[in-house]
Amino acid sequence: MSAILFLRLFLPFAFGNFLGSFYRSVNAVIAPDIVTELHLSAETIGLLTSIFFLFYAGVQIPLGMALDRFGARRVSTTLFTVAGLSALVFAQASDFGVLLVSRALMGVGISAAFMGALKAVIDWVPRDKLPITNSLIMTMGGMGVMGATYPVQFALNFTDWRGVFIGIAIATFVIVLCIFFVAPERSRAASPPSTGSSIRGVIEVFTNREFLRMVPLGSSAQGVNMAMSGLWAGPWLRDVSGLSRDEAAAVLFGMAVSITISVLIIGWIAARLTRAGISVLATACCGMAGFIFFECLIILNPAISPWAFWLPYAFCATAPTLIYSVLANAFSTDMAGRVTTAYNFTTFTFAFAVQWFLGAVIDLWPPMADGRFAPEGYRVGFAIIVAIQLAAFAWLFIGNRRARA
Repeated sequence: MSAILFLRLFLPFAFGNFLGSFYRSVNAVIAPDIVTELHLSAETIGLLTSIFFLFYAGVQIPLGMALDRFGARRVSTTLFTVAGLSALVFAQASDFGVLLVSRALMGVGISAAFMGALKAVIDWVPRDKLPITNSLIMTMGGMGVMGATYPVQFALNFTDWRGVFIGIAIATFVIVLCIFFVAPERSRAASPPSTGSSIRGVIEVFTNREFLRMVPLGSSAQGVNMAMSGLWAGPWLRDVSGLSRDEAAAVLFGMAVSITISVLIIGWIAARLTRAGISVLATACCGMAGFIFFECLIILNPAISPWAFWLPYAFCATAPTLIYSVLANAFSTDMAGRVTTAYNFTTFTFAFAVQWFLGAVIDLWPPMADGRFAPEGYRVGFAIIVAIQLAAFAWLFIGNRRARA
C-alpha cells in the first residue's frame, strides 16, 4: 500500500473520527451556558445531550448493513452531511423541541464517524497493519475529546455556544468534501449479502452466549464513561468538587489526554499479558475493576486534588474497548461488522440511559442557592450506576463459571 494511498484513506476518516468524538463530548463544557440561556433542569439537559446516544445507537445495525452494501465513502459523506446541517439548526434554535430533534440527528449523522473509518481501513489496509491503523484511528478520537474540553472553554471567551456549533458545522462540511473527493472507494461486490441474511446474522449475535455474558459489563462501563465525559463530568467538577469553569475544563482536558494515552498503549499491554498467559478478557476485567474503584473515589470526593482520581479513572475507561477483540474472536470474520455494531448499539443505549438517568436523579434535590445542582443528587445517581456495573461483573463471573463447568 503506497504512502499516498494511505494518507488519502487515513487523514479524511481519522479526522472524521476526531470530529465524531468532538460532537459527543462538547456539551460537557457548554452545558452551563445552554442551561442558563434556556432555563433547563438537570433532567432536561441530560435528555438533550443523551438523545445523541440513543439515535446513534438506533442506527448502528442498519449502518453496518449499509457499510457492507454501499461502502464507507458514500455512507460517511451522506451521514456527515446530516450532522453538519443538524449542527447549524442547533446553533440557531431557541425552542427546546428543535434543539432536541437537531441533537438527535447529530447522533444519526455522526454514527458512521468511527464505524465508517473502521470499514474503510478493513477494505484497504493489509491485515498485518490493521492493529496499528485502528489504534491511530482511535487516538484521533481521543484527540477529539481533548479538542472538546479546554479549547472550547477558550473559544467561549470570543463567542458563545451557538458560535461553537457553527464552527462544528463548518468543520463537518470540510470533512465531507475531503472524504468525497480525496478518499478512495473500493468497488462493491456484485452480489452483496441479502437483507434477510444480514438480519439473521444480527439475531445470531444477540442470542450468542458469549455476547450475552460479556456485553453487560463492557457496555455499562464504556457507556458510563461516554455519559460522564460527554456531559456530567464537567458539571460534577464544578458543582461537587467546587472548581471554576476554567479549572474544570483543564481537568477535562487532562482526562482526554489520559484516555488518548491509554488508547495508544492498552492494546500493547493486552498483547504482552496474553503472551504471559493472561487472557484479553482478564485484562479488560482488571481495567474495568480499576474503573469502578476510581468511580467510588469520585463519589466519596476525598479532600485531595480531583486530578488524583479523575485522571486514572479516565485511563481505565478504555479497558472496555478490549471487549471488541474478544467478541471478534468468538465469531467468524464475515460477522465482524455486525458484532461490532451490535456491541456499539448496547454501549450507546446504555450511555443514553445513564446520561438521562443522572439528570433525573439530580433533579430530585432542589438546586443550591447559587444555581448549582445539589451534590447529593450526583452522588446518589452515580452510586446506583456503580451498583449496576458490579451486578454486571457478577453476571460475567457466574457465566464464566458455568461455561467452564
